[in-house]
Amino acid sequence: MNPDEPELLNNFDTVDEALQFVLTAYSATLDKFVNRGMIQDEYKDYLKTRNK
Repeated sequence: MNPDEPELLNNFDTVDEALQFVLTAYSATLDKFVNRGMIQDEYKDYLKTRNK
């Protein structure tokens, strides 16, 4: 993220609309979502496998 760029906010009426947005806009996959508070563990695992 660039702190000099304006913040982008998106609002959705349903969870399904929000999920569809991230799946399309960010090429996310449903099996890769993590709960808040777990991302640091996922990132640590990613770093371990990336260096192999």
